[in-house]
Amino acid sequence: MKCNISVAALLVGLAPSASVNADGGKQLRRSRKLYNDGTTDSKDDGRNYEADAGKAPTSVHHQLSMSMPGGIEGDIVGAHSKSDKSSGGTSSKSSKADGGKSGKVQVGSEAGYDDVDEPADVVHDDEDDNVDEIAATGDGYNHITDYCGASCGDDGLCTFTALVDLFASEFGFFHFEECPDAGNMPTITMEIGRTYRFIQTDISNYFHPLGFAFEPDGALANADEVDEAYLAYQLNGEDIGLDVYEPNFAHPIEEWATQGEYYVDVTLPEDFASTQDLFYFCHIHRYLGGRIKLTRNGELLQAAHLPIHNALPPPPSSYDQQCGTYGLVHEEAELGEMGDAWPHTMTADYRLPHSQCPHTFVCEDGKSTFASCLDAINCHMFSGMTTYEHHSEVALFLHQMIPHHQNAVNMAKSLLLNWSSSCSPEDLGGDDGACIMENIVRSIISGQNAQIQTMRQLLESYGWPEFDHCDVPMKGSSEEAEMVSDYDNFDNSRYNGEHSHEPVRRSLVGEDGICRGSCSSENGEEVCVFTMGVDLFASDLGGFYFEECGSDNIFPVIGVEVGKTYKFIQQDKSNYYHPLGFAYYPDGAHVDKDEVSEDNLTYKLNDEHVGLDGYEPLFFHSAAEWTSYGNFTVEINFDQDYDQDLFYFCHIHNRMSGRIKLLRNDIPVQEEHLPEITYSHPEPSDYDKSCGTYGLEPFQLPHPECPEAFVCDKSSEFAGCVEAMNCYMMVGMTTHADEGNDGDIALFNHQMIPHHVNAVNMAKALLKAGVLDCPSLAEETDDCTLEGILYDIVNNQNLQIQQMYGVLNSDMKDEANDCVVAVHSSQLRRR
Repeated sequence: MKCNISVAALLVGLAPSASVNADGGKQLRRSRKLYNDGTTDSKDDGRNYEADAGKAPTSVHHQLSMSMPGGIEGDIVGAHSKSDKSSGGTSSKSSKADGGKSGKVQVGSEAGYDDVDEPADVVHDDEDDNVDEIAATGDGYNHITDYCGASCGDDGLCTFTALVDLFASEFGFFHFEECPDAGNMPTITMEIGRTYRFIQTDISNYFHPLGFAFEPDGALANADEVDEAYLAYQLNGEDIGLDVYEPNFAHPIEEWATQGEYYVDVTLPEDFASTQDLFYFCHIHRYLGGRIKLTRNGELLQAAHLPIHNALPPPPSSYDQQCGTYGLVHEEAELGEMGDAWPHTMTADYRLPHSQCPHTFVCEDGKSTFASCLDAINCHMFSGMTTYEHHSEVALFLHQMIPHHQNAVNMAKSLLLNWSSSCSPEDLGGDDGACIMENIVRSIISGQNAQIQTMRQLLESYGWPEFDHCDVPMKGSSEEAEMVSDYDNFDNSRYNGEHSHEPVRRSLVGEDGICRGSCSSENGEEVCVFTMGVDLFASDLGGFYFEECGSDNIFPVIGVEVGKTYKFIQQDKSNYYHPLGFAYYPDGAHVDKDEVSEDNLTYKLNDEHVGLDGYEPLFFHSAAEWTSYGNFTVEINFDQDYDQDLFYFCHIHNRMSGRIKLLRNDIPVQEEHLPEITYSHPEPSDYDKSCGTYGLEPFQLPHPECPEAFVCDKSSEFAGCVEAMNCYMMVGMTTHADEGNDGDIALFNHQMIPHHVNAVNMAKALLKAGVLDCPSLAEETDDCTLEGILYDIVNNQNLQIQQMYGVLNSDMKDEANDCVVAVHSSQLRRR
């Protein structure tokens, strides 16, 4: 079974040209071509739009879109020129117009959810029901001035400046600077024959490349897109095409933010045959876009809203609006008809006290807004992460990881809303603490929201239900337990000292414990090869190995003959996110130490010299992209007069260094191990080895700070490992909080680090289970899509863990701030 998911094309396992097929079928991105006679090259859907156009508005899809932010299908916002534009021209990436800070966002009623009277006639159209789709007549909205027009200059170019309100729904909504009164997802107009420029320079556009289609969500809903002949996807004035434009938005935020000006020019020719509406949408996330009404000579080509709009996420509750979150409180009165049509939300209230949560997660009386919201955010997750194991390890992972990701997104959004610090986009790749944090929170919001949508579609494609929840009631203690927290005592850092393992004897490992690689003659020159891999299970971060030295020989000491060429091959998929570097001290650039000069190194992609600056960034791209790029190799020919050791290391993750002994005539230049590696590469316990995890042995159930179960009716070893890792996370996510804005940053990190550790452990455990069949991360299968997610979680979140520890250290905060919250589960109840 295959599930082609455009998000996965960028993030987790599909080639960039693949599109989403919501029903799980395989489909490449299509563009419907319209000919002068009005025919198309794609099948008609059989609907009689002419007949429907005269009927009263009864479709739930239309009603939803009428009552969504800004009255999606009907806000009265007149067209205007630059002379009367109120929002002030083109936005830059430094703008905070997405509402990233308190007081600057439009959420809830302020965004237009309550601005438009809800129509009386609503037909409920659940996804499985066959309800006639009846379009609106457009009565009351029959003129161009009823919708939002672009800002047009004397040169005839019209502009829409795109922004994304991240807080407006589960995934956010587009809106435009030129439509200040229209709220989110406004209906806009485009005149046939004119050029419209959609500017995407604001930082809120990250991970949100615009597309244009004949139906809502375009390729993400397996629908036809506007032919690229009418579109120009541009970066700094160069038409780079959609296949370059779209993936760039999913690359690291610091890369995207510094590449320049992104915009899309749309010009519909005079002979454009369609008279129905078009839609703008996001190529990565569904449910963000809105309607485009076409005009000719200032007259609407169609008054009716056809095609109809999809069901959309209900608005955030008033409580969620205060927190900047989504889904913590869903009351039936607030959800209304929209909640009935949206399958991913249920009526709930996760504010404490709650029967399935501890009595607190943040152990302070005078809590900040962010800290108070964390109690509900965490309760939402832990309640969602008590699930059955009815289907398989894969299903269990998905049912656990979706609420886990929702928690991360909610934490990041809440911090972003309540945070007074800011960072200019060009500095998002810097080492300033505020910039590191904004980089992390924006990457979490956009990247993990995309993965949530992918995982929901995987559940559908595999044939499993979206939810498989079981109730596990808890009764939290009102006083701290008389015990020392395991989490606080557990040493998550690395101990001082050199790696202490005895050398593993292999055919290419000498009696001196040095592995010398496999050497042969190439064009009359002796060249030696080391074939690299990363054992993700060898420690918390994983460990480098070389096939020539034994795959179970982690971080071996290798020998490099002075003046001889060595090739380090990084082709195996385990190398993803681990670009190799060489330095005179352990960890090189991570600790501001000198690296081996590129005069002695050659970084190659498919045998072409690309240099470190063309090599390292590619390892941050999606697993599918990285795999598709080809063969990565680094060559070293060290001919310097140097009398100490060198080190190989990972350019992305710190503390992944191994030793290189320089040789002359096969004799080490020095016998001593100098410079020293001042940390160890910690080994997992026997229990963790069985799970594929790290650090879980003290957290096996039963545990006084955890419920009696996280997985009901468990049948696999993987399920038992999930219970231990969830207990680790629950213990780690009960913390104290410092005061002020810096306290919120520290609280976020103290909570998110064990949260990330849980995600890394769960992804590693599923990889260890060996239930996925994925020969190549570039393959377009469900298993490869999921395996790409797993590799992204392990490697990206391990990096973010190191970054968050770095921020805590630079702010002179403790690495943990644990409080003990005892949990006493009552008898397990199932439903």
